[in-house]
Amino acid sequence: AREPPGPVMLAVAALLACAVSAVGAIPLPAEDWGYTTVRPGAHVFWWIYRGDQASDPNAPLVLWQQGGPGASSTGFGNFLEVGPVDVSGMPRNTSWTKTSGALLFIDNPVGSGFSYVDHPSLLTTTNAELASDYVAVLQDVLGKYDSLSKRPMFMFCESFGGHMVPAYATAVLDAVAAGKFEANLKGIALGDSWVSGVAYTDTWVPYLRQLSVLDSRDEAALQPVVDAVSSAVKQGRWQDATNQWGNLENAIGETADDVDWYFSIWHHVSGNEATPPEHDRAGRYSRIARAMENPLARRQLAAYHAESLDQLMNGPIRAKLNNKSGFVIPANVTWGGQSGAVFETLGVEFMKDVTPVVDALLKSGKIRVNVYQGALDLICCTPGTELWMKNLTWSGMQSFYQTQKTPIYPRPGDMNTGAFAKTHGILSMYYLTRSGHMAPGAPSIGGMPDTMFKIHQQIIAAGGP
Repeated sequence: AREPPGPVMLAVAALLACAVSAVGAIPLPAEDWGYTTVRPGAHVFWWIYRGDQASDPNAPLVLWQQGGPGASSTGFGNFLEVGPVDVSGMPRNTSWTKTSGALLFIDNPVGSGFSYVDHPSLLTTTNAELASDYVAVLQDVLGKYDSLSKRPMFMFCESFGGHMVPAYATAVLDAVAAGKFEANLKGIALGDSWVSGVAYTDTWVPYLRQLSVLDSRDEAALQPVVDAVSSAVKQGRWQDATNQWGNLENAIGETADDVDWYFSIWHHVSGNEATPPEHDRAGRYSRIARAMENPLARRQLAAYHAESLDQLMNGPIRAKLNNKSGFVIPANVTWGGQSGAVFETLGVEFMKDVTPVVDALLKSGKIRVNVYQGALDLICCTPGTELWMKNLTWSGMQSFYQTQKTPIYPRPGDMNTGAFAKTHGILSMYYLTRSGHMAPGAPSIGGMPDTMFKIHQQIIAAGGP
């Protein structure tokens, strides 16, 4: 892996992106896509849709960041969560294009989705590098299209995306303040987000006890494995902390009868031919997922590489994208082909705590911070999210805790509460009652995509500070 660049080099890298000046900006078409060469040999793929509200100059630019690290925003987030159509090509009633001026998916880290590097040494290893690449892509895309940079901008994310997005937001605010490019960032939304790995590993066992999946005997047996993760984190042994996290996931899986990490009331959701149809997210895991040599990467990324999505992205979608004049996906690049390597190279970064970055954003008062949480998510369980939030030192936290939460219902006439919301100042929290790890999509029970769509609407309607 390359040496982490210093602050000056990060700034230079962002400025050297292949940007198109605002002078040559064009109207945003119905959809567009391309590569931004963020560094020599590092090519990030992006895909943008014109939203249904594009005629309104105040309609937002919404950005989506997938997790993993190594999962694809343009694939999974687009076709399985919030894009205009699903994997079957059917229109999505809860697509975020309905409420936006534009919806942008970026396959970052480089190596995710259709993004690729010419050599493995160019893969990113730190949050600072990830943010530098992201700023370079934004500078490129915002400069291409007329007035896009002036739209209110909101960054939504999921899972490890929530580890990266606070750094992205910080880098964007800094770049805009320095006059490097124009953007109108109003808020971030951290969905089931891996903000503090140790906050989650410390709360997995108590959470599963509350679900009656583990008992006191199991808890006693698992505690030394939990402690091994915590010890590695406290001592700053970051790669070992990631390895110990993997050991803990293995131990919990064996003890809890293969409990599902994405939807904690399911078990034995293996993504193969034996998966019960009602537990099948999008089909059996693809050849890409099965070929990942690193078992940690394979377990973490397999759910993002269902065979149906693999066949779509490397078949009809690849053909569609390559039909654009002047654009080509290199023949040796496979959608998702470098995802496992992305996860491995971020092994040192994976367990680091970015709560201080979230705290700094709150204290800056420049943007709104939203947190949304699926009650049935195990990976980023609600007790873990509440634990890292207790470490926020923003002056409004005590008032936030004392704020009364309010219910959100999925749709008119459906009083089966879909979520609870609470807001104080520039911080909002949403508890989705029947969602798992992928809150905008499947799996869920009873109207959760509709509930998440309402939450999305509330977040963008609130605007900035």
